[in-house]
Amino acid sequence: PSFESLRIYDVKGSFVNRHAKQPVNGERVNCKHCNQSYIFQRSRPILRTATRRRASCGGSNEEPLLTHQFSHEDDTDLEQDTACFFSRRGHEPNIAGKDEDLNETLQLDPETALRLICTLEKDTAFLARHGLMDYSLLIGVGVREYDVQKLGHNRSLNDTNQLLPQSQACRYDATVAIGPSSYTIAIIDLLQEYNYSKRMERCFKVCCRCQHRLGISVIDPIRYQDRFMDRIYDIIPIRYSQGSDRSSSFAPSLPAIPQNNDDEEKKEDII
Repeated sequence: PSFESLRIYDVKGSFVNRHAKQPVNGERVNCKHCNQSYIFQRSRPILRTATRRRASCGGSNEEPLLTHQFSHEDDTDLEQDTACFFSRRGHEPNIAGKDEDLNETLQLDPETALRLICTLEKDTAFLARHGLMDYSLLIGVGVREYDVQKLGHNRSLNDTNQLLPQSQACRYDATVAIGPSSYTIAIIDLLQEYNYSKRMERCFKVCCRCQHRLGISVIDPIRYQDRFMDRIYDIIPIRYSQGSDRSSSFAPSLPAIPQNNDDEEKKEDII
C-alpha cells in the first residue's frame, strides 16, 4: 500500500538525554513506517506468524510458526494491530525525535545544501552575539513510497554487460522504495537568554548530577552556536561532483569568536 508520512526531529547539537520520549501504553499513535494507526504497547513483544512451505518434498504443506507468544488471551486482534507491511519489527511510533534519533542525512543538492548552511551560520551567529541559546532546529521529513519501475533504474547498476551470468540469475528487482520527498526546516525557541538561572542549571547538572559539561543543552551562547553548527554539518553533507570548484561566492563567513584565557575557560566549563 502507498502512503505518505511526516517525521519530525528536534535538533540542538547536545547528546545528553536527547532521545525521544516513548508514548505510554494504550495510547493510539501512527506508525512511522506505514502511517497506520495502532495502539502502542511497550511491554509486549511483537507477534508474527510465518509459513513454512516444504517445496522440496513436492507438497504444499504449511506449518504456522509463532515467533513470539503472549500471555494476554483477550487480544484477538493483536497480530493485525502490530503487523507492519514495511518493517519486520512491526509498528514503531511516529513521534518527534531528537538528536540521538536522527541517524540519516538530508539528501539535498550541493547548492541548496550550501545555501542552507550559510543561512543557518548567519542566523546562529546573530543569536550568539545577542546572548541567546537553547534554540533548536526543527526538521520535518516528508516520507513517501516510490514505484521503482516508474522511476527507472540506475544505469550503472542495470547494465547487464557489467554483471556475471551468476549475478544476473541471483538478481531480483525491487518494486517499491521508501524515502524522503521534502524537508521543512526552521529554527525555533530562539528567545532564551543565558541568564543567571541557566548558569545555575548548568552548575547543578555538571557538579551535582555529574553530567557531561559539553553534552548538556545548557551552555554559553558562543559554544552553543559552535556545537549546533557542528551537528548541522553532520546532517547536511555537501557533495561535490568531480571537477567542480569547491569554493563558492556564497561561502559562509564565520563570526569572530572571542578568545578567553586559560583561567576564564576553566571557569566557563562549569558556569
